[in-house]
Amino acid sequence: MRLLTRYLLKELLVPLGLWVAFIFLLLMVLQFLKSTEVLLGSAASAWDMVRVLAFITPHFLVMALPIGLLLGVIIGFGRLAEDGELAAFAALGVGPLKLLALPVLMGGMLSVLDAFIMTTVEPWGLAAVRVAVAELVKRNVVQDVRAGQFFEDIPNFTLYAARVNGTGRWGNVLIHDDRDAAAPLLMLAREGTVVPDEQTGLRLELSSGQIHLPSPGTPAYTTVGFGSGELSVGVEDSVGRRTRTAWPREERALHELWQEVDELRSTGEDTLKAQEALHRRLGTALAPLAIALVGAPLALRRREGARARAVMLGVLSYVAYYVLMQLCSTWSLRGALPPALAGQVPNLAFAVAGLALSVGPLRRGAAE
Repeated sequence: MRLLTRYLLKELLVPLGLWVAFIFLLLMVLQFLKSTEVLLGSAASAWDMVRVLAFITPHFLVMALPIGLLLGVIIGFGRLAEDGELAAFAALGVGPLKLLALPVLMGGMLSVLDAFIMTTVEPWGLAAVRVAVAELVKRNVVQDVRAGQFFEDIPNFTLYAARVNGTGRWGNVLIHDDRDAAAPLLMLAREGTVVPDEQTGLRLELSSGQIHLPSPGTPAYTTVGFGSGELSVGVEDSVGRRTRTAWPREERALHELWQEVDELRSTGEDTLKAQEALHRRLGTALAPLAIALVGAPLALRRREGARARAVMLGVLSYVAYYVLMQLCSTWSLRGALPPALAGQVPNLAFAVAGLALSVGPLRRGAAE
């Protein structure tokens, strides 16, 4: 039996590893394409690119493991079925129950691995991505701003500097900030300095200037002088939305989310969003196990062409899982579902579906 288990493990682990690697690389490429604005900026280097992608690795690994397991099990068992090896196992007394147990056990182990990653390296990596992106944005802006030229790469924000010394210090600065359409402002300053900010990505320190504020509905405007001031540009927010380099929920470990819920509850504040984030993360950690419960019986179909159909159904099942997860998250935030239940509904649904799909193989095994 140990020899048979090792053989099955080899048949399942090889496609599992290949699919996880493929999905992981696909996610990396998609993220790179979304992040070219930052990673291929004028001040970015190859090392910056490697650092940012390395920091994102744990997050993408958590995403790749469930679908990699699903496709690995389907491909592995599908090959055994097409080569007649499953029939040979049945003749040796190895029933479907023993075959189903192995991928389910693998799913449980990957769920433990997912929970470990979510508690340790994933929050650290995503926080490091935010810091690295903030620094890259600052360097790119410093590099791209040219003396005597308007800089308009930031949406609804125009910057002009008559003098630029290349280290983030500007002279005779003009700023038109139209990000809030209801309250646009024009700022003039004798000097400006670029300061990196982990929260917003970029902050401008201005000195000896004026702020011109229009009066709504009239051609008049108000002028306010200042000796020194700061302007948060919010570059990381706009860049983060376009490039998907910000994951505020995933930056916190599971125990940190739990502590946040307890702290909010002790102060009488609303805990709904924090509970939803916590239980969604807990549900995500169990995704490999839930998906394995569906993938294993799909893979044991022996009809001609069953493997191709199983792969298609497996991919659709994976999509359905995450659509259901998103729906449950929305319902939870609206108060229609308790957060603890909403986080586990996709896993419970897949557990029921897996048990229903297992009836056929188990009956066939009993008949044989």
